[in-house]
Amino acid sequence: MKREGQVSMLAGVIGLWVASSCLFVHAQDVEREKAASDMSAVKSLPGLKRFSTENQLGFTSHFQVREIAVGDNVMTGVMALHAQGGEVQYISGGSRSRKVETLFFQPYQDSQLVQRVTLHFDTDKGFVTSSEVNYAFASAYLSIEPIKHSVFTKLVQRYGEPDKFDTYQRRFSIAPNRFGALSVSKVGEAVAATIPMRQTQQRVNQFFKGLDITRQSGFYRDEQGYALLKSGFRECFIWSAESPTNWMLLCAMSSKSGNRNTQGVDLIVQDFAVFDAIEAYSPQSRDIIIDL
Repeated sequence: MKREGQVSMLAGVIGLWVASSCLFVHAQDVEREKAASDMSAVKSLPGLKRFSTENQLGFTSHFQVREIAVGDNVMTGVMALHAQGGEVQYISGGSRSRKVETLFFQPYQDSQLVQRVTLHFDTDKGFVTSSEVNYAFASAYLSIEPIKHSVFTKLVQRYGEPDKFDTYQRRFSIAPNRFGALSVSKVGEAVAATIPMRQTQQRVNQFFKGLDITRQSGFYRDEQGYALLKSGFRECFIWSAESPTNWMLLCAMSSKSGNRNTQGVDLIVQDFAVFDAIEAYSPQSRDIIIDL
């Protein structure tokens, strides 16, 4: 009788284990189905579904955002961000849309850190032309300074220190103006002069002129000797790659700005040479079988 009880108990334990195993397997199947459904939804997003993931430009920027480089296939990039846990936002504008946003949420104290990743892409071939991340808290009363410091530290670990003031002055042979700054437009002109492609020259010039918005805009020497870009109320550290077309900016509002915390921190990656690569790109042709 005692043996029968033990056998019965063992059978119950085995049955419970089998049942729990089945539930675990079922849960895994549900997760896989949900992931497949979510990925299918991403692929069918208006503004993106016309692009094939097979198209590859063969152009990769040195600086990247969440492992997404300028020149990447935008559909592949969005799928990668989705796989990282991002929430892809609905794209309005259909075939006219030029950007797609993905949100990441991370608990921070009694609030949330929201990362808004934006991929800009060309409307014809679907390649990323620039990218940016905005880091901001859901609660405006929290100081954004720790996040700025954390992002800055990670960028230095990966790409090295940002550009130095003395390096700019030496490389571009520009004297400081009466504010003690290097002219943004003059730096842009000096950079553009090193680029052979005329259209890319114009894009680089336009980019720097867009940062030269007040008389006091310019590159200032900060306490560490970095070339701190002051553009209106924004202050940016800049990293330049070996290529004069590839730039990365880490920007935040200055301490004088009243909405510093609500604006958050922006990380921006540009590579203006991508437009020449996109213009020269043609997808591999395929034989079309036509029934007569």
